[in-house]
Amino acid sequence: MISMDELSYQKAFEYVELIAENTRQDQLVIKKAIKVLYNNKIKGEKAGTKLRIMISKTKKVGKLDEVFSFIKNNANYRNLSEAEINEVIKKLFSNYATDAAMILFDNIDEWAE
Repeated sequence: MISMDELSYQKAFEYVELIAENTRQDQLVIKKAIKVLYNNKIKGEKAGTKLRIMISKTKKVGKLDEVFSFIKNNANYRNLSEAEINEVIKKLFSNYATDAAMILFDNIDEWAE
């Protein structure tokens, strides 16, 4: 029998799998990102949809983890405040995915390569 955790994870991956494959995202990185979102109460279709939005917004500039690492490195270099980082992420990922993007940003060491 499949647990709710496994079902939620499978649903999230279903929603993001096609765009992740088409943009050559590292599957392990995407799976780790789903786990981070799940641990922060963004589950199932919502997690998959938010990841799909983030990937679609960044597909022309790089892989999702590379974009987040770039933002993180520049935020550290420029000594950006939390509000400034939030504004950058909001502009990049849209209002719908901002909450998930901030969670991934704050937990980048748990999912990015």
